[in-house]
Amino acid sequence: MPSATIRCHTPWVIAILATLHSACHAGRPLAVEDASVSPMGQCQVEVWLERNRTGNDANVAVLAPACGVSEGLELGLEFGTPAHSRHADQSRGLAVKWAPEAAQWAGWQLGAKASWGQSKPAGSGRWLEGTFTVLGMASRPLAADWTVHANLGVDAGGDPSDTTAQAGLALVWTPHEQCLWFLEMTANEHVPATRGAGMRYWLITDELGLDVTVSKTNAVRQSTTVTVGLGWYGLSF
Repeated sequence: MPSATIRCHTPWVIAILATLHSACHAGRPLAVEDASVSPMGQCQVEVWLERNRTGNDANVAVLAPACGVSEGLELGLEFGTPAHSRHADQSRGLAVKWAPEAAQWAGWQLGAKASWGQSKPAGSGRWLEGTFTVLGMASRPLAADWTVHANLGVDAGGDPSDTTAQAGLALVWTPHEQCLWFLEMTANEHVPATRGAGMRYWLITDELGLDVTVSKTNAVRQSTTVTVGLGWYGLSF
């Protein structure tokens, strides 16, 4: 995406960037990725409804399956489609995530993720040029109930001048094995930072989770996004 367009800082630009980057940040319920993957031979399926306030309400339904294809390696897909809305974009993405148990340093679990995402704006007949993202991930327990996750990476479009840096930081509190709460912040060098909060409640411990999240982009009116989703985990193949 040309840098001149990115600097407009309009709500629609924020929404398009969020859609393009969704394949990179699919680790529900957080936008920030944790340094972990599905075990080899196991899959997960996450679905959620996303409601964006961008001048016009834009509802998106997202499906994101992922499977552990070898030790420490996960392959994921993501598909987004408008849900009872004429103002939402379509999206699609592919991601490879690497986080072997041996990748540890000073108490941090480390990992990396490479992903590609593409968006088709509402009312458009064609897909925008895809965005490729490379992301480094680090996770560390701070105490029995607290964990911190950190991300640092770059996005690149077809034009080398489109390359932008991004970062994310999340703090997770797990007061009970049945639930977790989190606060997070994500940033891209060309748009204001986005802050978010949310929770997961395990309907079936470590197998079926219900998520609720809310996020807002700093200094941008009508930029609140609310999501409600479900995740199924430990599906064998």
